[in-house]
Amino acid sequence: MSFKNVSVYSLTQSLDLLQFVDKLNEKMFTPCSPTDVVSVDWTRPAEFLEENNLVYRVGQYDLIALKTESKVLPSASINKILIERITEIESREQRRVKGRERTELKDQIIYELLPRALSKESVTIAYVDRVKHQVIVNASSASNAEKLLSHLRKTIGSLPVVPLSVENNVPGTMTGWVSNRFPEGFTPGNSASISTDEDGVIKLKNIDLLSPDVRSHVDAGGRVTKIALTWEDKLAFDLDANLGIKRIRLIDLFNENRDEEYDSAAALFEADLTLFAGGMADLIEKLVAVFGGEAKRKAV
Repeated sequence: MSFKNVSVYSLTQSLDLLQFVDKLNEKMFTPCSPTDVVSVDWTRPAEFLEENNLVYRVGQYDLIALKTESKVLPSASINKILIERITEIESREQRRVKGRERTELKDQIIYELLPRALSKESVTIAYVDRVKHQVIVNASSASNAEKLLSHLRKTIGSLPVVPLSVENNVPGTMTGWVSNRFPEGFTPGNSASISTDEDGVIKLKNIDLLSPDVRSHVDAGGRVTKIALTWEDKLAFDLDANLGIKRIRLIDLFNENRDEEYDSAAALFEADLTLFAGGMADLIEKLVAVFGGEAKRKAV
C-alpha cells in the first residue's frame, strides 16, 4: 500500500462509486497533447487492472485514482527568451514593449516551447469506505486532496462530503497531552510543531515530547499544531491541527512474509488494502473519540 499522508472526509450521504462508472470512463485520463499545459483525469488505481477499470471495489472500499500530467517549463528559461525578444523589438522599432504586448509575447513563447517540454506525472489515490461513510485521500496537503474531491464532484455531478471535524479544539487538546498525559493507546514520538506569538512556529525534532524543554514552550503559551504519535504499536504518524494524518509508518499491520502467502498481485493488493483501511478506520475512530466525538453538523 502506498498511503503515506491521509486527509479524512465524512460523507453526509451514502456513496456507491460503481453507480458512476460510466461517468468516470467519460473522463478517463489522456496524455497531454503537444500544446496542452496540463491534463487531469481518472486512471486505474492499480497497475494490474485493465485501463478502463477506474473503480476498484475491495469489500467495503471503492478505490479511485486521479492522474495529473503537467508540462515542465522553467520560468527562468521563458523569461530569458522573453527579454531577448523584447530587447530585439525595442531595438528594431525604437519603442517600449509594455503590458498586453509583453503578456502576448510570453504566451507565444510558452506555446512554442510546449511541444518540446518535458512532462511530470503524479497520481493521487483515494478510497470510499462505504461502511464508515468516509473518503480517505492519500495527499500530502489538504489542497491536493481537495483537487481530487473537486474533480470527482465535477465528474459525477455532486459529492456529499465534508472535512472530518471534531467537537474539541485540536491544537488545544494536543497541547494538553504535552502538559498532562497522552490518551490511552497513544504514545508520543520525538517531534512536534509549536505555535507561539513571539517565535512563530517552533519545529522540534529528535526530542522527548515530555521533556522540560517542550513543557517550557507550552507553559509560555505555545500551542501544539503538529505532533508525532504511535498508536498501539501499529502505526506511527504525525497528526496536524486539521486532523491530517501525515508520514504514516506501518509498524505491525503487515506480515513481513505476506508476499509468499498470495498467488497473484491482485490478491496481495486486496489483502493489503483491506488490512490498511481497516487499521486506518480503527485509528480514525480512536482519534475522533479523544477529541470529543465528531462535530455535530448544523442544520441548513
